[in-house]
Amino acid sequence: MFHSGAAGISWARRLLQRRPLFLDTETTTDGEPAEVVEVAVVGDDGTVLLDTLVLPQSPIAPSARAVHGIDAEQLAGAPSIAAVWPSLTQLLSGRTVIAYNVAFDRRVLERSAMRYGLPPLDAEWVCLMEAYASLTGRSRVISLSAASRENGIVLRGAHRAVADARATLALLAAMASGRAGTSRARFGSRV
Repeated sequence: MFHSGAAGISWARRLLQRRPLFLDTETTTDGEPAEVVEVAVVGDDGTVLLDTLVLPQSPIAPSARAVHGIDAEQLAGAPSIAAVWPSLTQLLSGRTVIAYNVAFDRRVLERSAMRYGLPPLDAEWVCLMEAYASLTGRSRVISLSAASRENGIVLRGAHRAVADARATLALLAAMASGRAGTSRARFGSRV
């Protein structure tokens, strides 16, 4: 359960002390059934641990391509999710994994595992989108771009997996600092 105020700040600080990993995916569609076209994992210091395009079985929807800019030509020669899976499972095994929208990212990865008969990911998942809404007292969630803007996090390459994973890390750091979501928060973090 997420908390607001001092309890939320304390929660964010404890979470950072666990040295979590930050994950983001880009997909064939923003609806169902989405497939991964890019996956990235970054460490708690922003180091890129995994950054790869992934060749899906279905085409990229024009609406998704308009968001992330990944097209079929870029995916030519990219590995399948089955080829990426051993690296992904090794990185995430037994770790705390934070994604901005865990429900979406985890679901698309789980579907990929089922489709290819791959073992499930053994990780503890944390949704920063829900935590940020709770910390800021919102009754609804907002996008990663909007949360980043609120906190002065400058997104370079938004809607690409590495940039979004690093933005999630920067947002958790803002939450742990106690200044997240305030109109005065201007960290100038560049990700």
